[in-house]
Amino acid sequence: MESKASPDSTRSAETSPHLPLPFFLAALMSTALASMVAPETRVAALAMAARAKVAIEKRILTVRGRL
Repeated sequence: MESKASPDSTRSAETSPHLPLPFFLAALMSTALASMVAPETRVAALAMAARAKVAIEKRILTVRGRL
């Protein structure tokens, strides 16, 4: 049985508006780790993960010449 590639999987990284998979996984891991720490440090860990995600997105846009 043949499987057809979805339109999203055939898009190149250059045209995709989403973060590449390794960056997505890093953000997901940061969020998972934040859920395992003490409540008083959870907010700081989530804020750090959000800042890292924004920095990564900004870097990708800069490299692509869109920023």
